[in-house]
Amino acid sequence: LELVSLRGCASVGDQATGFLLPMPRLRSLHLDGTAVGDVALLAASVLPKLVRLHVSGTRLTDLGCELLPRRLATLTELSVARCASLTEAALASFSELPALATLELSGCRGLPPAAVAAYAARHPSCRMQLPTGSPFVPLAPPPAPPPPA
Repeated sequence: LELVSLRGCASVGDQATGFLLPMPRLRSLHLDGTAVGDVALLAASVLPKLVRLHVSGTRLTDLGCELLPRRLATLTELSVARCASLTEAALASFSELPALATLELSGCRGLPPAAVAAYAARHPSCRMQLPTGSPFVPLAPPPAPPPPA
């Protein structure tokens, strides 16, 4: 099994994430719109092949995000949209994910637009998914250097 999606299962909370333990081949986990929080990230942190994690609209906090670089450094895609408790501390944790190529942050009310812009400037290779209507404006990629003379 490589993908588990419990998207929209509002009754699924942290206590239900123990089922993840025997899934060493799991690559994608979608918990968007569930009642999970930081404990779910702890459960997911034992999945050695996990590269895509979607926890939009959950109870995730900065504390849970601190686990990511230490336990899930292989993440290439992370969606934390509408996680209202996240602050600049979460961005600091995301900065330590060396393989992160896609980050969804829309609707994270605790993230100041200036902090998101600074993150994007420091990580130009990370594609920021900021849908229309997002309070953040995606930055254009840096201009190419002029050709040598």
